[in-house]
Amino acid sequence: MSATYGISALRITDGQEPRLVRYRTADDLEQLQEVTAEFRADFADQLDVRVDVDTHH
Repeated sequence: MSATYGISALRITDGQEPRLVRYRTADDLEQLQEVTAEFRADFADQLDVRVDVDTHH
């Protein structure tokens, strides 16, 4: 049984619900690492964006 990973970039603003900026899925750990690194690079200068990973079996 393989897992699917959901990678979310969320904009965090004080006093508001996190807002989804970008979402992608990955089918394996290698793809997960690539997408996570891409998100972190794309949003590196935006301190209000957090990258989260969820696992779906």
